[in-house]
Amino acid sequence: MKAVRALGRIRANGVELHWIERGTGEALVLVHCGLGDYRSWDHQLPALSQQFHVVSYSRRYSYPNVNPFIAPDHSVFTEADDLAALITQLKLGCVHLVGHSYGAFTALVFALKRPRMMRRLVLAEPPVHRLIRATAEGGDLFYQIARNVWGPVKAAFERGDPHDAVRIFTDGIGGPRYFENLPANVRTARLENARALQVLLQSSDSFPLLAAEELRRLSVPTLIVEGEKTIRIHQLVDDELLRWIPGSKRVNIAAAGHGAPHDNPDEFNEAVLDFLTQRRLKIAGDEHGR
Repeated sequence: MKAVRALGRIRANGVELHWIERGTGEALVLVHCGLGDYRSWDHQLPALSQQFHVVSYSRRYSYPNVNPFIAPDHSVFTEADDLAALITQLKLGCVHLVGHSYGAFTALVFALKRPRMMRRLVLAEPPVHRLIRATAEGGDLFYQIARNVWGPVKAAFERGDPHDAVRIFTDGIGGPRYFENLPANVRTARLENARALQVLLQSSDSFPLLAAEELRRLSVPTLIVEGEKTIRIHQLVDDELLRWIPGSKRVNIAAAGHGAPHDNPDEFNEAVLDFLTQRRLKIAGDEHGR
């Protein structure tokens, strides 16, 4: 097995991206959440690299990258292009993708745009919130998030308080007091990635709409990973993804919220490995929903 190499740095799609790798075999790329970076997968690297060549990278506005805010419409489409450039430059070939939160949204867009570069796809609660906006419950939750999370987060940044912005966002997505209950090193890492959150707030289209018809055409085997205690809006989004992505399956991670990869890493890793190696999955509900 390869040891973890020193942090690598490449120029891809006009920006710098830092990355690490471990293991041998088929390539598996980890795509972190909105306030994460390449370190976010420390609980996954040892387990997953026993069977795969695992690459964990920092998306363009995450630590330790230093990239200017270029596009006013920055979104997962830009991030998916960055991911494609990374895979190409590192000569990874056809890959498995495991994404969490905004990273899962990025991985989903990548799979839709470049299915021939894909093997299997694992999505841990991608915030495709506009997918459920037209439903009664989904619409209410969508506007609650805008009012109770995005509004206060933006206000915190405007008064020069990134710490409060990160706290409000983390609690709004993960649940009450989620931020303060995180390990100290995880809280520190999130604060180091405050700029990535601020960039999303500055974008005119940070959470673009993915039409159901696009999802219906996805040909990549897909697993949706959901925390047992996640907030309702993520459950509704997962229901819609299961409804539209052909053959997709869901697995629930016990005693976990939105942060399943670190809330319950052992069960998360087992579910991912079962799916990627085509072992039998313990599925919550059938492949079309709950």
